[in-house]
Amino acid sequence: MGIYDEYKPPETAGKYFKWNEGHVHVLRLASEPVVFEKTFKDRTQTRYAWLVWNVEEKIAQVLEGPLTLFKMIQNFAKDPDYGDPEMYSFKMSRTGTGLETEYSVVPSPNKCSLGEVNEDAPETVRKINLIDAVSSDSVEHVYWLRDVMNVKKEKAIPVSDRQVAQERDVVIEDIDPRDKPIDLSEIPF
Repeated sequence: MGIYDEYKPPETAGKYFKWNEGHVHVLRLASEPVVFEKTFKDRTQTRYAWLVWNVEEKIAQVLEGPLTLFKMIQNFAKDPDYGDPEMYSFKMSRTGTGLETEYSVVPSPNKCSLGEVNEDAPETVRKINLIDAVSSDSVEHVYWLRDVMNVKKEKAIPVSDRQVAQERDVVIEDIDPRDKPIDLSEIPF
């Protein structure tokens, strides 16, 4: 046996989660989802993304998936036996490609905080800006799902300035309630 037969290069995990065909991955959701539109070969799809803690690799990553993956996670979140999907891990796998892709999502019954899974996980996860991570030339209209829900009847405003989750709640305190609305005809341009 030569060196090429014996040596197996390490698989390095990057910022974006990659599915290994047929492998069961253990992932921990570490954020609420964002929803966005992504264009694939002149076809636009609604996609979802979460920050996750990859339990096997011990690394924070971005998990992106279609509506079917979102609905599987949503079903467990609605189930009173499971509840908040950030409180337990999931065993996930994917088989097939294209329209033949199938996902398997099985929750762990053991509830615990992310810090109990790995003490470095919460700080490592906070270093990734999910909005920036999913933004690209093929992505449009990136929203925090919670923000979309809060503006049901109004048009949602995309997070174009790439705010991190902790910065998106801003209280404006310097507006005087006695101020009159701006008359656009008074602006000199």
